[in-house]
Parts: sequence; structure tokens; C-alpha cells
Amino acid sequence: MMELLRPVVLAVAAMMILATTSSFATSAQAVEGGVAQQGNPKLGEISTLRSIKHYNRRLMALGLSEQEAQTLVLRRLMDTFAPKPVIDDYWLRGAEQAAITNVNGLAEQIRHVRAVLTSLYGQQVETSAALKSIFRPMQQEAGFLSSEDQIAMSEFRAELFTSQIQRLNRMQMAEPAEARELISQAPPDPTTVLSDLAAFEYRLRQSSLANALRASGIEFSRALFRKTFKILQQYSNTTGPVLASLAETQRHDKALSELLGDSNALRIRAQLDPSFMGLQRTAEQLSLSSVEIFGVYEILSNINLSVREAFEGNISDRSMAMQAAREAAVQGQQTLIAYLGEEKANAIQASLKRTERNAIATQMQGLNSQLRPLQ
Repeated sequence: MMELLRPVVLAVAAMMILATTSSFATSAQAVEGGVAQQGNPKLGEISTLRSIKHYNRRLMALGLSEQEAQTLVLRRLMDTFAPKPVIDDYWLRGAEQAAITNVNGLAEQIRHVRAVLTSLYGQQVETSAALKSIFRPMQQEAGFLSSEDQIAMSEFRAELFTSQIQRLNRMQMAEPAEARELISQAPPDPTTVLSDLAAFEYRLRQSSLANALRASGIEFSRALFRKTFKILQQYSNTTGPVLASLAETQRHDKALSELLGDSNALRIRAQLDPSFMGLQRTAEQLSLSSVEIFGVYEILSNINLSVREAFEGNISDRSMAMQAAREAAVQGQQTLIAYLGEEKANAIQASLKRTERNAIATQMQGLNSQLRPLQ
């Protein structure tokens, strides 16, 4: 019977305390006004904390459970620090600024509420069933993150929303060259606001590298996926503007083969190689089987590796390096002919040359557009 009456008790308790602590709302509004004038949010939190402690004691004195009291406390704090309503005049010029104001106001509200709750209940507040939505705002999406990392990620997203709107506004006013530069900018990396361990866990779930592993066709266990990802992440950290050295490439390839076996390691390398998609299209036109496609990719990879070895082994003698590279390429072409036959091997090589030419042409076109004077 008491359980059935529990919602009624909650409502009555809230009404009783509202009547006996009516000064709370008035003082909270006064504090909020003072904070707005002084620009000091900490002052508002301290003043609110005194009132909310009294409110919490009265709730407990009425026989409410801790969770029920915390639910009402949270509701009171959310009302106290609620931002001013933003009019949704989305059809008017400058409406995007209202959206930014709204997002920033909601983020500020949550920061104040967290600060007061932490002062009131201590660190145990993060595990409270009634308050976890405030301290674990991304629990449904990223429950593997700690409370601290979830808060950091949610704030990052709020800031990203603001920066994206500002970027769009800049693009509308920018000259063509600046607009192209803004479009080409890579999006901010959300893992920069996370701890190292949390960033690793996040990338395991949401990254292009993790997506490539899942699309490779290999049946991973949890442990094998994590080990493979770690090897590839270490390799990707050595690349970027500067190509990884031959020794680094060979070391990572060896580690991948030892972990997965040669066949699966080849699949992973193909999945991560942008040129493999073009090779697949040509191979399909030539009616090559899946086994033959990966066989061709392995031969081409070995050709590239041999050419790199030729250059790095004769780095002090350019002419000798060029000669060694040509010999490696010719030998690789002969291996490809022996595997596919001359007609198909030549078709593969011709396709690769077209792909290279197109890539170079695209790069030059982009460069020319940047250098071309504005009309």
C-alpha cells in the first residue's frame, strides 16, 4: 500500500516544502540576477548550495528516501539555473545566434548544477541513480567512458555545434579561396578532450580504422580486435605528412602477420589501402576471383616494397637507386604475368597508371585553383 502511495507522498512533500521554503525561489532569482551582473558563477553556486542544503534536509525529515530527495533536489536546481528561454524565430536573419545562445545556456546550466550537487553529496553523486543523467550524460551512447570523460565529450559536442555554425557563417562571407580552405578543414578530433585510455576505447568503437577492421571480413574476437587495432594505431601514428620508414613498415607488417597470419594480414592491409578499391573494380572487369584479387594485390605490394628497398638501399647514389628500382619493377611485372597471363597483367598495370595519373591531375587541379587569380 505504501508503494502505491509513494508518488502521492512525493507530491505532498514537494508542496509542503514549497510552502515552507518559498523564500528559496526568491533568493535564487536574486542570486541569479547578482551573478549576471557580477559575472561570477561561483557566487551563485555557493548561495544556492546553502538553500539547497536546507531543502534537502526538509525532504529527508519528511521520510523520503535518498533517491526521492535527490530527484526533487535535481529538479529544483535545474529550475534555479535554467537559462532564459530563446525565441525560435528560425526564419529570421541571425537565428543561428539564438541557437548558439541556447546551447551555451544549457551547457552553463548543467555545469552549475553539477557543481552544487558535488558540493552537496560528494563524489558518490556520480553513482546516484537519481543523478547519473547529469554526471554520465552519454551513458546510452558511450557507457564505457568514465563520468569525467562523458562530461568532457558532451561539452566538446556543445562547443563543436557553436564552432560549426560560426564556420558556416564565415564561409558565406568569405572569398572563394578562403571558403575552399574552410571546407577542406578536417573536423576536430573528439578524443583530444579524453584521457589516453578513454581515447583508445573511443577509437575502438568510432574511428575509420575500426570501421575498416570490421569491414575486412575477418571474424575477430574481442581480444584479437583490440590487439590488431593497437598495432595498426601505432603504425598510423608513425605516418602522416612523412611516410613511415621502410623498417617501420616492415616491423608493423611482421607484427600483423604474426598476430593474424599472412592471409588475414594481407586482407587488413588491402582494406586500409585507398588504391585497393580501384584494383577491385579492374579485377571485376577481368572476372578475377577473390583469391586472384588478393594474389594480385600481394604481388603489387611486393613490387612497391622492392622499389622502396632499392631506393633506401642506394640513397647516396641516385642513378644506382633508379636502376635498382627499375629492375625490381620489371621483376614484379614478370611475376604478375606468370600469375595472371600477359593480357590481364597488362590491363592491371594500365589501370594502375590511369589511377596514378588521375590522382596527380586532381592534385594539380586543386593547386591551380588556389593559384588562379580571383576574377
